[in-house]
Amino acid sequence: MVESIFILILCLILVSLPSWLLLGLIIPVCIILESSKILPELFKIGETNFYISTLFILITIIKTYFFSRHSLNLHKVHLASLTFLAILFMTTTAAYMGFGEDIFNKEIIPLLRLTVDFSVIFLLAHAIERESQIQWAIKTIDVLGYALAVNIYLEIFSCFSGIDIGIYNKIHYQGDVYRFFGIIGDQVGYILLFFYIYKILKGNYIGAIFFLGAIIATGTRAAFVGIMVSIIFLIYFTDISHKYFEKLRLPVISLILIIIVFFFLDIGGIKTRLSASEEFERSYIQRTISMNLALNIVLDNPLIGVGYNGFHLITKNYDAEGQFMYEHGSYRENFDANAQNQFLQVAVDGGILALAVFFWMMAVFLRSLRVAATYANVEQKAFFLAGFIWLLSLLLGVQTACWILPASLVFYLLLLILGLGGALLTLQVSSVSRGTPKLLEVSWRQMIAPQHSFIKGKWLPKVPLANE
Repeated sequence: MVESIFILILCLILVSLPSWLLLGLIIPVCIILESSKILPELFKIGETNFYISTLFILITIIKTYFFSRHSLNLHKVHLASLTFLAILFMTTTAAYMGFGEDIFNKEIIPLLRLTVDFSVIFLLAHAIERESQIQWAIKTIDVLGYALAVNIYLEIFSCFSGIDIGIYNKIHYQGDVYRFFGIIGDQVGYILLFFYIYKILKGNYIGAIFFLGAIIATGTRAAFVGIMVSIIFLIYFTDISHKYFEKLRLPVISLILIIIVFFFLDIGGIKTRLSASEEFERSYIQRTISMNLALNIVLDNPLIGVGYNGFHLITKNYDAEGQFMYEHGSYRENFDANAQNQFLQVAVDGGILALAVFFWMMAVFLRSLRVAATYANVEQKAFFLAGFIWLLSLLLGVQTACWILPASLVFYLLLLILGLGGALLTLQVSSVSRGTPKLLEVSWRQMIAPQHSFIKGKWLPKVPLANE
């Protein structure tokens, strides 16, 4: 009874807070605390836990509907997201007929949670009324990024000094090495990759090196590949002059020294994980088996897949445990938790149909971030361009991880960036004309066929950096 009254009072307080503050600060902090098990779940349905962050998002949805229902506009990002969710709902419903009620019940709840996460990009577009709120949201996200990196450095200090500094940590012992994940676990490397790109674009090279060291300490090989891919995109998509390369000289030297020191100290297991053939081979075998299982599932269910998040439920039909024991020599539940590749994961969830819509949705996301970077002011330009390059790096560089998952902080960060970009475009166009902004009017032809393609060249002219 007391807990119910407390939650009711908390909900009333939250209703009075600005929605952009809820979405940009309070909800991400709750997700971080939930990932670290500091905040327990509110209740559980099947295998899915429901946390307070989901409740907060639902409160924001209701609040936005009542206060903004007469001025709701659809952006291309919104329609692409709705189409993708509709396909997943269709394929998950089909799983009820193909695999039975038990599988369906375990799939539909995570899909509902994903739908709640997607609502962030709708809510932010109508929660923000002034450009200063966008700036405050960006600063808040920046502070949270620093907090995650600082937590990792505190773990390193605690581990090597033997001093217990009383912080919650997730130091992961793997083989003969320690990996440092901070408070949220192994997804932190992909999150810090965004902040690394953001700091380079802002010209904050000390900050970039700070985040780079934290990424290395996680020992996440896919994040290392993402760093290299992002550097290529940084050069290609930004207006980098010879003068800019002169400024980069000192940071690059510092960067090389940091990598050398971390490599020889084997912080995050970077030396072992990149050079030890046995360690690399075991990881390669484990991921290959998962991908082969995913490919077999897609070949058996090519059109509509097996339903959202159904990979680990269906692998039992393919004797996944037996395959891992035979080829890898061991088995743990997280080995077949997902397909180890985002494209395969989408194909398993919804077949070729969902995969085609996913490609289109990502193209819309990329174009929206690029447009937001073009129309943003000097302070915000680097943020949206960093989101654009980060998403490209996730799609093309990180090929051994899935990030569109329930309660994924990586995906929530992407939705936050997209939502802020949509809010910026809404404000920019609304300041010019009243009524429905032209940039928000949706043409199916425009969404399916953007103005330019990667084959012909860049989607938009190069964006100059803030410090030039």
